[in-house]
Amino acid sequence: MGQIQLLNFQLAEGHPTSTLHVPDSSMTLNDVLKVNGFTPRDGSFRFLIDDHGTMINHREASRAPRLVRCGEPSDVEQLWIDDDAKRGFAPAVRSNGEHVLVLNGRAFDFQTVYVTKWKRGPNKNHRVAYQFSPEPPFYNATNLVYLRVPNKGHLGRVYNPKTGRVDLDVRLDVPQHELDAMRGFWSAWQLQPDLVSATFRGDLTPLPSGYKPYVQPTPRSKSVQKSGSKKKRDVRVAKLNIDAFGDGLHKGALKYNNHWSKALVCGVPRVPNTANGVLVATRNANRPAMVNLDGYQYGMTQLIKIPDEGETYDLFAPAQQTNVSCIIRSSPGLDLETLRGRWVIARLKRCTNHKRKLVLEALPAKFR
Repeated sequence: MGQIQLLNFQLAEGHPTSTLHVPDSSMTLNDVLKVNGFTPRDGSFRFLIDDHGTMINHREASRAPRLVRCGEPSDVEQLWIDDDAKRGFAPAVRSNGEHVLVLNGRAFDFQTVYVTKWKRGPNKNHRVAYQFSPEPPFYNATNLVYLRVPNKGHLGRVYNPKTGRVDLDVRLDVPQHELDAMRGFWSAWQLQPDLVSATFRGDLTPLPSGYKPYVQPTPRSKSVQKSGSKKKRDVRVAKLNIDAFGDGLHKGALKYNNHWSKALVCGVPRVPNTANGVLVATRNANRPAMVNLDGYQYGMTQLIKIPDEGETYDLFAPAQQTNVSCIIRSSPGLDLETLRGRWVIARLKRCTNHKRKLVLEALPAKFR
């Protein structure tokens, strides 16, 4: 049995905190809620979230944040469905007034849904949502899910209530040539009885005629510059203060357009006071200038701009004089899907399935 502990719990914003008794630290927070008598009497589900809006009901108590709060997770909603589905999608309205389309929804059903980033409708202004259960088993063989066909491989990903992130792998059971023709395509899939595989529902989301699938760039593609920067600007960083903001997060100064500017510097420092690197973004009101130092090794930090689609990023490896592809992975509080198109700090790590990964670590604005 794990160590007995106490947790601070807030039922609603502005309400006083309560203390939850945790008999076993290996229990999930959802079970802690039950043994302390805080589950709703009407049988509805009470979501627990951290400061970033991540669902944490199924996180072990030993990994709980300082304050456990009730609230709506980001991109998760419990809602009434207004009408029956038309062509597979039923209209509904979120608590914030946003209109969504629920995959395979039925009129007058009250459902828990995950709201994706993809939009459909006449003006492509309605985000697509799909149903799941907030308690195990989270999905069943009748569930339809909506996902983006991966750029490579055969594993799509759906919302995982256990982690609060879109990281639950689903094997896409279609022939290889068909899968390659669908790369990057947002579409409906039917879960199979094993709950780890799914088949394509072309009747609901047919592949458009002339659809151009995502194609992986070649390692020496001109569209991918050193360290992922489309506008490569070599700079020399002066007054380098190594690890000034933490492990692998350095402070420096650089001269650009005849002006000196303070900079947030990531990467592997080779020289104590000065170093060469690439200016990936200039300073603005919300962030400092940002530089990636020359060099490549596991454990280093990198400033990357998350792509609008896909989950891979190319880093330049000087020893091989080529770009190497890394899988991007979310972390608690930093979700890949919600940060698309933005600059983030990531750390390069080894990955069992993809050889190397970039794990999101912080936002540059934190160090302005």
